[in-house]
Amino acid sequence: GLDYAVLQLASIVDFKFRPGPPTRSYDDQQHDDQRAYAAFYHAMRARGVLLPPSHNEVMFLSTAHGDEDVAFTVAAIDASLRELRANGAI
Repeated sequence: GLDYAVLQLASIVDFKFRPGPPTRSYDDQQHDDQRAYAAFYHAMRARGVLLPPSHNEVMFLSTAHGDEDVAFTVAAIDASLRELRANGAI
């Protein structure tokens, strides 16, 4: 239910806390909500998923990740975003 574009290329995944089309430039990236990313980072970490510490980095999926890891991460993302919405962070 969030208007954030999610970009995926092979095993790379990225999204920014900013509504609208995908980020295509450094200038676009300057308009994302860095506080929201920080809150998301900490919510995910509390659920056992370590993300890149900077909103300027991307996430990677590797062959070391199995179906259970992906399901765990998706559940953590869902719970974290729900928490951020509930407390007004996004």
